[in-house]
Amino acid sequence: MASRFEQTTDRQRGDRSYQRHRGGSAHSHSSAADDGWSKRRGGRGHTAKEGRGFRDGRDVKLSKSLSWLFRQGAEKEGLQFDEGGYLNVEDILAVRGFNIYTAADIERLVKNYDSQRFSLRNQPENNRLQICANQNYTPKTFHSSHDNDVKLSKSLSWLLRHGAEKEGFTFDEGGYINVDDILALQRFKVHTTEDIERIVKNNDKQRFCLRNHPESNKLQICANQGHTIKVEGLQLTPITDPAQYPTVTHGTYWKAWEIIREQGLSKMRRNHIHFAPGVPGDEGVISGMRNSCEVLIFLDMEKALEDGLEFFISANNVILSSGNVDGLILPKYIKDAIQLHPRRKLPLGATS
Repeated sequence: MASRFEQTTDRQRGDRSYQRHRGGSAHSHSSAADDGWSKRRGGRGHTAKEGRGFRDGRDVKLSKSLSWLFRQGAEKEGLQFDEGGYLNVEDILAVRGFNIYTAADIERLVKNYDSQRFSLRNQPENNRLQICANQNYTPKTFHSSHDNDVKLSKSLSWLLRHGAEKEGFTFDEGGYINVDDILALQRFKVHTTEDIERIVKNNDKQRFCLRNHPESNKLQICANQGHTIKVEGLQLTPITDPAQYPTVTHGTYWKAWEIIREQGLSKMRRNHIHFAPGVPGDEGVISGMRNSCEVLIFLDMEKALEDGLEFFISANNVILSSGNVDGLILPKYIKDAIQLHPRRKLPLGATS
């Protein structure tokens, strides 16, 4: 069997023969590995011109890798864009394939690249070096900080209302889960405790609540309402006096209205039917219906209470009821309904 040295020599002869056939120089096309081998064997290595060529080739490879990262690879690598599409340079260098480069390599690339594909900045708050790509984005390439918060809020809603058991969680009393445990899930690894605290503080519908666990003092989060899974000890206050809530409404859409007027409101897969303590725009009405609703239903809660239906108010001021034994609030408890745009009163009762 040929030695490693003999195999390498044969390969070099083949390279030179190929280059002569092509009319070029074998040495000018030698690889970085060949250069290193030549130096170790006492050869002259690359000339200064060839060294620049190797550096340029390295920069081209880095540029292509950065372009891939910004256009499609950031989320796959668990990186989160700041507003404007910026990523921390040190986070990029920690990704496999980039750990052969340095911050100086990236700075040189940005400075010398003719097409100015990338821009650098120091992050305004922590002064970390960041880079962004200047062009050729698809709409999903990066998100503003607001978009990232919306995405996090939706992921938390799914987990805390519907998906906790699927992810292996057991709720503490009141539907609470440790924030640290949530951040350990793959889809949440790009987020931080500060992100979740900001979501809870700024969410306009106040969907979530934070607390420190009474014994361990660990930070925990729960959803205030909207669950499809059973939750013990949810913070709900029974409503016994309908005079406290003279206007109780439920928002829905045209496609559901005809079914509701004939069969009533259904909790469907959720634990409760949701109502707002007023109409959109009233003080205190922060949740209980979607902003895009087309039909507004007014509930006769006094009559429903008299007939034994139970109602509760959640921590974020949403009125909840599980309905009757079939999970329904029958049409007889609907006292009015209006179309929102343009505003007009709708007929009640089953269609003939």
